Amino acid sequence: MLIVSIYDKKAKSYVLGLGLARNSAIAVRDFSQACTNPESNFNKFPEDYELHCIGEFNEESGKIKQDKDIIILTKAELFVESKKKED
Repeated sequence: MLIVSIYDKKAKSYVLGLGLARNSAIAVRDFSQACTNPESNFNKFPEDYELHCIGEFNEESGKIKQDKDIIILTKAELFVESKKKED
């Protein structure tokens, strides 16, 4: 499983702790739902937020693996812009 977190570029820190996702597609889908909610800060300030994969969790062994590089899975602004185009 992937270990994901949301990075706030203005605060220069990770917010809302860590989450687990079976794969990157599910992580991106869940993040996109939060970004298209008009009440969320992700929607109000989309340029500030990115979804990062910060490691992997092995369900069988309980071990956590972290690569040297953080992987940016997506950015909030991509979902807010596409939602506005649909409306």
